[in-house]
Amino acid sequence: TMKLSKREEDYADKSMAYEYAKMKYPNAKPFFNYCQRLGVGHMYFKNGEFVCQINGKITAHNGFLGLINKRNINRALDKLKGTFIKFDNEKFMEKAQVLMVHVTTDCAVSNTSAYVKAFSSYLPMRTDKFNVLKYGNSGYEVLPRGKQSANTAKNSLCIYNKAGEIDFQDQSGYKSVIGSEGLKLAEKVLRLELKLYNYKAIRTYLAPELKEGTITLKQLLDCTQTPIIQKLKELEITKESLVKTRGEYISFNDDKLPTLTTFKRMHGIIHLLKLNDYSMDKVRSYLEVETGVKVRSDELKKDREVLQRYIACYKPRTVALMTELLACMSY
Repeated sequence: TMKLSKREEDYADKSMAYEYAKMKYPNAKPFFNYCQRLGVGHMYFKNGEFVCQINGKITAHNGFLGLINKRNINRALDKLKGTFIKFDNEKFMEKAQVLMVHVTTDCAVSNTSAYVKAFSSYLPMRTDKFNVLKYGNSGYEVLPRGKQSANTAKNSLCIYNKAGEIDFQDQSGYKSVIGSEGLKLAEKVLRLELKLYNYKAIRTYLAPELKEGTITLKQLLDCTQTPIIQKLKELEITKESLVKTRGEYISFNDDKLPTLTTFKRMHGIIHLLKLNDYSMDKVRSYLEVETGVKVRSDELKKDREVLQRYIACYKPRTVALMTELLACMSY
């Protein structure tokens, strides 16, 4: 059951179409918008079903940034209900379908910027299957390259400083709730966030045994998968690969280090990568235009292997920071 306040009744325009393509019902009318509660996006009924958009901010309080988990889900649902909607929390969790979800893990570090930069410079050396794009003013978002089919597990991975995200989005209501303690905490929080946009992505990362449809809220809360670690494996960023990189290339043996000629050439490619948003494809196009010589992708892949040696020798701190990042992750 739902009861709107007088102000919400006055605001509700029954002719207005609410369009949000990633939700289950793209043309439902908004019941809850004008008096928006912290952490609640939109709530509406459609064909007898209740759909709501809710994020971790609903659990935020003084000194706590807010993330939804098994320990605080009941408090989150109680705040969702308030005086407008009534339901049994346990039955709600067993019945509610997850339409899309952002999975996050927070790392407390002394210098978030260093880790963000290490990630954005190391990733393109591992693979060129993904775009590394700016995310606000405090991080990067990793997206697959190429056209995505309807059956693709649509997702993206973001890495950013939480305080920078708060400032960039100018979240005044959120700031007042978490208080000065929360803002101080946010400055040291490095957040990795995997955004799962469709049922295929939810199944892939949270319920690989599921063949169709999506999971319930209870299944999400009981999930034991490690989706962010799985995503990092896809990006070829693992503890094993980092140990191998340091073990193979950070060495006092002359045959393990790049020659002076290679070192100079790699320094040039590093510069080109920086100028071209760390895109190997853009660098290849640049080399082809300037030299008039066709550059094969497999040749550039060989360059990447040498480039990784260069990164490990010339920037050992980058590899060390990536190792520390994986070590401090909770899942």
